[in-house]
Amino acid sequence: MAVALLSVGMLAGENDLLWDFTEQAPNAKNSEGLQYLSKSTDAAGVNNGLKGVKLDSKGYCYFTKAPVAGRLKLYFGDRMTNKSTSLRIYTWKGDKPKADKLIAETGSLSEYGVQVIDLDETQNKIYITRGDNQVETVLQKIQFHEGFDDKPEICVVSYRDQYGNELGHKEVEEGTVVGSIPYTQSDLPKWGADSLFRGWYYLSGRKVKPSDKIMNNTSIQAGVTAIRKATEGSIQQYDLTSRVFYAEDEDLIDIDGEVVTLHLGDAKTVVSIMHQDGNERFMRLSNRKSIMFRDNDQSVACITVFNVPEFVTPGKDGNYYIPANDAASFLLALKEANKEGHTTIFLPNGVYDLGEITLTPIMSEGISIIGESMEGTIIKNAPDYRTESINRTATLLITREGFDTYFQDLTIQNALDYYKSSNGRAVCLWDQGTRTICKRVRLLSYQDTYYSDRTQAVKLFEDCEIHGAVDFICGDGCVYFKNTLLYCEKRNTKNTGVAYITANKSVESDYGYVFESCTIKSECPTVSFGRAWRNIPQVVFLNTLVDYSAGEFKMDDGKYTQRWTKQLMNKGAWPVFLEYNTHMKYDRILTPPENDVEFIDTHSGNKTRTISTVLTKMQAAKYTMDYVLGHWAKDARKKIEFNQKYKKQ
Repeated sequence: MAVALLSVGMLAGENDLLWDFTEQAPNAKNSEGLQYLSKSTDAAGVNNGLKGVKLDSKGYCYFTKAPVAGRLKLYFGDRMTNKSTSLRIYTWKGDKPKADKLIAETGSLSEYGVQVIDLDETQNKIYITRGDNQVETVLQKIQFHEGFDDKPEICVVSYRDQYGNELGHKEVEEGTVVGSIPYTQSDLPKWGADSLFRGWYYLSGRKVKPSDKIMNNTSIQAGVTAIRKATEGSIQQYDLTSRVFYAEDEDLIDIDGEVVTLHLGDAKTVVSIMHQDGNERFMRLSNRKSIMFRDNDQSVACITVFNVPEFVTPGKDGNYYIPANDAASFLLALKEANKEGHTTIFLPNGVYDLGEITLTPIMSEGISIIGESMEGTIIKNAPDYRTESINRTATLLITREGFDTYFQDLTIQNALDYYKSSNGRAVCLWDQGTRTICKRVRLLSYQDTYYSDRTQAVKLFEDCEIHGAVDFICGDGCVYFKNTLLYCEKRNTKNTGVAYITANKSVESDYGYVFESCTIKSECPTVSFGRAWRNIPQVVFLNTLVDYSAGEFKMDDGKYTQRWTKQLMNKGAWPVFLEYNTHMKYDRILTPPENDVEFIDTHSGNKTRTISTVLTKMQAAKYTMDYVLGHWAKDARKKIEFNQKYKKQ
C-alpha cells in the first residue's frame, strides 16, 4: 500500500490514542494516522456484523504512537467463520512499515473481544496482522492509554427481537458478565404454530451464556426458527463441527455424549455420516421412526438425512428420473452421478428446495441436469444471511473436475435474504469447470449470481436469464452470452444506487465476457455495464437491446456517453471494455460514434487512463462464438442439438 506515514493526533490524555470503528468503518483514505490494507463494512446480521480494519491473509494495518510506555487494547473478532482468531503485533524501524520484530501474539478468540498488550517507550511503530490461522479477522478498535492504570470502557448491550428490532439497551462496564436476559418470550412479537423460540444469540449465531463477558458493544437477539419435519423430499443436514450448531435447537436429532439419535419420518430414508477424515458411510432405512448410533471418538463431522419416496436408482438408459419436488432424491442422484460421470438427471416441474445447504458439488465429467421448463423447474437454497460470501453460499458448485456440465430448462435460485441487510454475496452457480453449457437457464440472486472461476475455460449461455444487482456476472475465463436477458434488480429497498452487471478479472490469454444480442431490463434507476475487478478485465456488449419501461434508461451518472464504472476495483486493473450497437426499441441507437472513458485507479494515487470503448462494425464482427470459444464452439452446438432432440423423445 503506497501511502505516507502520518503522525498521530493525541486524544483524551496527552499521549492516548483511539480508533473506534465499531459504529463507523474507516473510510477509503488515511484515517488520523492509521494505515490499513482494506476494510470491513458489514451491516448488522451480515457475517458477524463487524466494521473496522479487515485482516485476511494479505491484510495488515499500522500506526505510530509517542515514545511513552502504556497499554495497547485491541478489539477484534472473526468475520465470517466459526473458528477462533488471533493477532500478531510487530514493531519496525526506519521509514518503511513492515512486519519486523514480533513483540506479542494475542490469545485466540472465538467471539469478538479485547486483548491487552503492554508497550514500552521504544515500541512506537506498531504493525498488526492476523495470526497463522486461515480466518478473516476484523480489528474493530485500537486504543493506547499512557501508563498502566486500567480504565474500564463503557459498552452498550442492545437486546433485539427475532426480526432484529431493538427491545431496549443498557450500558455496562467492559468485563461485565451477561447474567440474565431482561426480556422474555412475552416481550417478543407473536410467531406461528410452526415455529419455536430457541433462545438468545449473538449476531454471529453463537448462543448467549450467562457467564459470558461483555467486552465490546454487543447485540443479543431472540432466536425463533421453524420446526423441522421429516417430510418426503426434505433434507436435514447437521454440521457437528460448527460452533454454532446446537442439537437442542434441532427437532430431529438428539446428542447425549457419544450417543446420537436421529428421528426419521415415515418415508424411506438414506442417512449419510461424514467423518472428519473424509470417509462417508451410507445407511438405507425403511419404516424406521428413529435410529441410534455411537460417535465414540467424536470423529463425525456432518450428518445428512435424505427423506425419499423411493430409493434412487438409474433408469434402463443409465439416467436418473427424479419425482417432482423431491430435493432429497435429486441430491442422492447427483452423488451417484459424481461417481460415474456422463449421466443425465431429469427433473420435472417442481421446487427442489435444498434449505441452507450450500456448495452442492458437480465433480465429474459429462453431467447433465435437464428440467421440464425454465420457469417451472427450480433448484434453490436459502443460506443463512450471516454466512454471505462469494465462496460459501453457492447453490451449485462445478468443481475443477467438472468438465462438460450441461444445464437446460431450469432455474437455479439462491434465496439468501439480500434486502435484510442491504447486501449479501449469494452465488447461484460457482463454475470452476470448463465447457459448461446453460441452455434456457434462469439464475436468480442479487450479488455474484454467476461466478466463472477458471482461467482459459470456455462456457456458453444461450437463451438464458440472469438476475442480479451487484457484479452479478463475475469472474474470468471465456464466456459467451447469446440471446440472454440481463435483469437488474433493485440495489436496496429504497431503490437507490447503481446496478453493476459485470465484474471481470480475465487474464491476458482469455477473451473475458462477450454478450451477443442480449437484452437489459432494470428495476434499478441506474445501470453500469460493469466495473474492472482484477488483472485485465475484458467485457464486450454487441447489439444489446435496452428494454427499460420504468422510465428513461440511465447508465452510470445518467449520461449516454458513460457506460462503465470509472473507478477500478483493484490496483492496475485497466480494462478492455467495448460495445457496439447498443439500442432501444424502434432502432433508437444509444452507442455514440466515439466514447473515450477516463478510468481512475484510486489505489495508485488516482492515476488515470483514457480508453476507447466503442467498436466499429468491422471490429465488432470478429467477436463471434467461434472466435471467443475456439474449436469447442462446434461441439457446444452439437451438444445443444442432441439434448434438444433427446428431451423430445
